[in-house]
Amino acid sequence: MYQDLNTNPSLTMTIEYLQELKNLNSQNLKNVFPNEPLPLSEIVQLEELYNSGKPFPKVLKELFYIAGNRCSVISLNKNGPFLYQSSIRDMLTMRNHIISRPFFGFDYIDKSLFSVIFLDEGVDDPEIVHFTLSEPISSEEYMIKPGITFSELINGRIADIKKGYNYL
Repeated sequence: MYQDLNTNPSLTMTIEYLQELKNLNSQNLKNVFPNEPLPLSEIVQLEELYNSGKPFPKVLKELFYIAGNRCSVISLNKNGPFLYQSSIRDMLTMRNHIISRPFFGFDYIDKSLFSVIFLDEGVDDPEIVHFTLSEPISSEEYMIKPGITFSELINGRIADIKKGYNYL
């Protein structure tokens, strides 16, 4: 169990998918800044805003719980997770792209590519999807599915960080 020390020490979450991320802070790796958790109350606010109050997939909740304010593995929270999601949605609107499903965006790279997990798949560890931001046509035409789950992406990046590569 991982304690939410930011809100209430009696609240805990069992970490199933992101144990490596949870343990990353204690490994004292060079050039890796510490992960900073997001309080459970703010995770609930994010669920209200971006998933109509329905629970996020378990792996996303674990990510926020461990590193929602600052994550050393993926770009998720530039200026905080609330503003980051607003920025991604504003960028989609400016380029006339529409994603009709509930999603959570991360790794917005060079204003030409970003990644999402869809929140309506009914699985605890959904596959990631990349979107290229080219011509303003149907967003589904710009989806790239690498065939890996969210936890596989994060755990793979942690393995790379341990080898000396830094993503952020």
